[in-house]
Amino acid sequence: MQHSFNVVPLERYHRVLKFLENYAVALELLKKAEAYTEEGDRYRAVTYNNFACIFRRTKKLRSALAFLEKALEIEYNYLHFSQQTVNDCL
Repeated sequence: MQHSFNVVPLERYHRVLKFLENYAVALELLKKAEAYTEEGDRYRAVTYNNFACIFRRTKKLRSALAFLEKALEIEYNYLHFSQQTVNDCL
């Protein structure tokens, strides 16, 4: 009986480890995506939003908020200085 109690936490540990490894890979890919986009580009705003999603899922809420603020600033500047209407941008 004791064997089964030891296996469950070990299985959970492996699931958590796999979960964090997947986020590490996602963060590396997002860093590459950030490098390929230009400053102020709308695709960079999407990348920042994706960073925020990962940080929120990993409970790094201050980092998530910081990336959401960066994304919002890019989107605001794009809409504010663009000649397109809001409906065209959506």
